[in-house]
Amino acid sequence: MKFKLFLLMTLYTSLAFSQQEASVWYFGENAGLKFNPDGSVNSLGDGKLNTSEGCASIANSNGDLLFYSDGRTVWDKNHVVMPNGDYLNGTGLFGDISSTQSAIIVPKPGSPNLYYIFTLDEPHQENAAVYPNAFSGNYMETDSGKTPDNDDGLNNGLNYSIVDLSKTGSNGSKGDIVSRNNHLITYDTNLLGEEIKYKCSEKLTAVKDASGNGYWVITQFTDNFYAFRVTSSGVSTTPVKSVVLPSIPTFGYRRNAIGYLKASPNGKKLAAAFDQIDTATSPYNNYKGSLYTFDFDTSTGIVLNSKLILSDVKAYGVEFSNNSNVLYASFNASVGNSYQLAQFDLLSMDIPNSKTEIFGGSYGVGALQLAPNKKIYFCTYSFESLAVVNNPDVLGLGCDFDKEGQKLAQNTKRILGLPPFITSFFDAFFDAKKLCLGTATEFTLNSSETITSATWDFAMEFLARL
Repeated sequence: MKFKLFLLMTLYTSLAFSQQEASVWYFGENAGLKFNPDGSVNSLGDGKLNTSEGCASIANSNGDLLFYSDGRTVWDKNHVVMPNGDYLNGTGLFGDISSTQSAIIVPKPGSPNLYYIFTLDEPHQENAAVYPNAFSGNYMETDSGKTPDNDDGLNNGLNYSIVDLSKTGSNGSKGDIVSRNNHLITYDTNLLGEEIKYKCSEKLTAVKDASGNGYWVITQFTDNFYAFRVTSSGVSTTPVKSVVLPSIPTFGYRRNAIGYLKASPNGKKLAAAFDQIDTATSPYNNYKGSLYTFDFDTSTGIVLNSKLILSDVKAYGVEFSNNSNVLYASFNASVGNSYQLAQFDLLSMDIPNSKTEIFGGSYGVGALQLAPNKKIYFCTYSFESLAVVNNPDVLGLGCDFDKEGQKLAQNTKRILGLPPFITSFFDAFFDAKKLCLGTATEFTLNSSETITSATWDFAMEFLARL
């Protein structure tokens, strides 16, 4: 009897670098999560947010909370409102709790105490109808709220504000807003045109640039992408503009504006979900939305090579796996009015037909977000938990979807949104070469981030087989 000896080796890495900046999440109604270096997760119930969608948070390199926001109000690490970022007291930011991606936080390179909060308003059609005046009264749509109680009646577009953590607020907050609501142009400024009435969509993401010393903040409106460079000198107000399909008309707003935009961790791809693409010839069709991918050049900020991945759906959430090769999307399909989470193989020669349904049901679907533990979290099924894709790099059902994988703290709940992050925070993986028994295996750690330390743990076991 002959035996063959196989070496099975599992490699665990513990990295101390900027992905810890994404280790504290606040979202929904007072809900929060803390991602620990060992991969465990703690549910938090001390958050002050009450938002249906847009939210953002940031931690330091040790994983300690710095501040968070719903795009209007900013809370410090002790959950104290920063007085110059207080919506209820008239010093709020220009985001909106009903904007898909109301805010994203970007560190200022070279300035450890300074952070930018980029915000997107909800581009409401009734605000646009009375431009340049402010709408007042009640919105026709029941889920839009009332103005001016819940909205200023204006479409404020894309703006950025600056947080200085070295400042102490008048109420003792750890940090305060030192510059608020600096406007960025993402539309045709023709006073007689339509774009100026709306100013933006609800899509916003950020990724490190090719130099590794700055960032691109990216948004999409009509048939244009706008990429703003963030460096140690500040925010460039002149964006890189890319004209690329699909063309999303302002007709059908605000529904045409809804849906997430994400960049892949390696920065090479973008994915955008569109709830609807209503036009004057196909008005208010609930299943005319779609899912697209794009190439992104981190050197130039140019967006190109759009690909239609999914059509005739109401798409909302999108996310890439940690290795940037697998895409996940949440949507409502017209057939059977079913809510689905689907997976796509981005290395396939035919990406649309690589679709695998991971989950389906009669529940609503929401955001998808990659976490520091390399899992993807998903707003669906239960308001008291998040679903989890445990192995998102794995194609097919082996990705291990758990519809109630992460329980939330008592008296908190998720709604639709999860906080987006600079996706480069998650770009770290290792390569292994020379795997044959008897040869010296070579391991290489790859990341677009600056890694300050890495701990390697090799767990081995031997199997004897005939």
